[in-house]
Amino acid sequence: DEHVASEGEGGRSHWLAGEIARHSRTGSRAQALAGYERGATFPDAPASLFLTQGLLLREDRQHEAARRAFGRYLELEPDAADAAFIRLYLGNEPATGE
Repeated sequence: DEHVASEGEGGRSHWLAGEIARHSRTGSRAQALAGYERGATFPDAPASLFLTQGLLLREDRQHEAARRAFGRYLELEPDAADAAFIRLYLGNEPATGE
């Protein structure tokens, strides 16, 4: 990916590549999720990566994967403005579904 090449390998660069894919007319949801998945493997992955990843996975009914992403988001941002909302998601998601 051009963005990752120009920014260097890391969680933030893969998150940005995912965001570009998600918001671009030529990108796709699958490309965005791939960027988030790759970015999540780096220690510098921003909390927002996990939030967006969780929301997309939840929409795709991949509940366990969404639960993991939301959990990581809350680990990084326990006092986020939307933390209560995310905890509500976690409490209402089916335990299985993948």
